[in-house]
Amino acid sequence: MKKVTDAFKWFLSHPIISLGLLYFHWFLFYPSTEDCFHGLKLLSIALVIEVLAKVTKSNKTLSFILLIFAFPAVLLSFLVILYFGVNVILFSYVRELQFFVIGTVVLSVYPLISYSKDILKKDNVLQKLLLLSALTIIVANFSYYVEYRPYISLEKRVGVYHYIVASERLDNFSFHEVFYKCKTWGFDCDALAWSYGWFGAQIIHDEANNEVSLLSADYDDGFRMIYTDGENPISYAYFTSAKLGDHYYFLSKGCPDTTTSSCRNYIYSLMRCNLEYKACVSLPIQYADDDFGILILEGDERTHSIELYDGYRDEGGTLVFSYGEAPQCFVDGCEILDE
Repeated sequence: MKKVTDAFKWFLSHPIISLGLLYFHWFLFYPSTEDCFHGLKLLSIALVIEVLAKVTKSNKTLSFILLIFAFPAVLLSFLVILYFGVNVILFSYVRELQFFVIGTVVLSVYPLISYSKDILKKDNVLQKLLLLSALTIIVANFSYYVEYRPYISLEKRVGVYHYIVASERLDNFSFHEVFYKCKTWGFDCDALAWSYGWFGAQIIHDEANNEVSLLSADYDDGFRMIYTDGENPISYAYFTSAKLGDHYYFLSKGCPDTTTSSCRNYIYSLMRCNLEYKACVSLPIQYADDDFGILILEGDERTHSIELYDGYRDEGGTLVFSYGEAPQCFVDGCEILDE
């Protein structure tokens, strides 16, 4: 037990090594976003300051120059600590407040005591300031790590792949969620879809079609499809779902121009799935739209057909198409395909 305690104290008394191991854990087992590499850059600055402080300890001129170069990083680190602290308190982010306290207090108290003892032994004031600078950056880095490391809210392993829904912090202190497909390690992940929030999300595996889909709870009933990963990946239009008989209907959304990341014209195709959100097939009707309006699917039990409206029907929305025994298009851009 004493060896374990001594090892634990050793890691805490060497915060740069300890934090480096935490980032290594992030790199291997969590999606390795740009935030991970930004944190490593901040950590490398603290490492350089600490190493150079020891190298230049007998030269006051070099120590002073190093302190000048370190000042911007120290100021930024102080602002990071202040920014996180003020925001988590003002906006009452419970999870963030817990992480902030654990990350900055629990993980930093022992290094603070260790550094303080080391600083008190030094007669060189510049050396004391340099060590305090390194400590400030380390404390900020602890805060950055616990705040920006993705929080995995949902995961499912399918074969050699690991599907993850992770909550990630944005620069404006808000969060968004990302649906990842990873191989063995976190640094080998592809982002499939993202949103500011998926309520009651589920990941389902359609073994027959060898597809994995992300679902989010609908406002009325059931779920809506977000993304399907398979031989032919499918993205879906938000808030477009309807139930008719023994099937759910959705709109897939695709961009005909694959040469740009900013699509100006989407093609929407009608999809039909069973009540388990599996065995989904594309139906032979589609709609090209470039005004990014609100598309609404509705099921008509009387005619046993699915209708697509551009806008809410009770607010004067335009009927785009009706799909049933005799599919019909009512606007330009709608097309009935050959089966």
